Amino acid sequence: MLSEVASSTIKPHGLHMNLKLLFVVTLSLMFSACAVAPKNTEISSQEPQDTKGSLSLDHMDAQFLYLASQQALSNGQPVLAARFLQTLVNKEPEEIEPRFELVEIYLAAGQSKQSQTAKRLMEGIPQPKVEAFKGERLERYQMLYARALVANGEGLQAETLLQSLLQKRPENHQIRLLLVKMNIINGHEKRAHQLLDEGLGQSDDLRLQKT
Repeated sequence: MLSEVASSTIKPHGLHMNLKLLFVVTLSLMFSACAVAPKNTEISSQEPQDTKGSLSLDHMDAQFLYLASQQALSNGQPVLAARFLQTLVNKEPEEIEPRFELVEIYLAAGQSKQSQTAKRLMEGIPQPKVEAFKGERLERYQMLYARALVANGEGLQAETLLQSLLQKRPENHQIRLLLVKMNIINGHEKRAHQLLDEGLGQSDDLRLQKT
């Protein structure tokens, strides 16, 4: 399939098309190698290590790494996507979106080391950047950080952050459901039911009814 895409890009449009062809061919090599290699479902949170004969991710530019990570995710390869994103974050630490996406992958893995790395990634965002966050980006940052805290057993700090978020966005059911889950785990069933009832009073969202 990728070879068909590559052949379709060979058009006499100069350097732009040559770069596009290089991108497709390089991706083809990477995903082909991944397909034949033994599968490793554990997502490494360490800096990518290049092996002899492998393509060096460090030499690839930020745009390529991000596009490659999206392709890996669409192919159901979060381990490979994490490698691309980790390299990108190392190269461009000021870029926020790749960092957020990497944190999402690590938290979804549900592994202790990856949860710790997710928390470090969130705490590694420079404070001036955090203070400049607004709207959806600020909410996403706070939610990801809260999830990272929960994954690392820091429930009290996470609950304080989530309560503050819920006061500002009572209609956000993702925040509410995470708080419900935390209260159930901590044995606070009465508070969990109260949160659910308050949510159902504002919306008929099926996610709240199924909890």
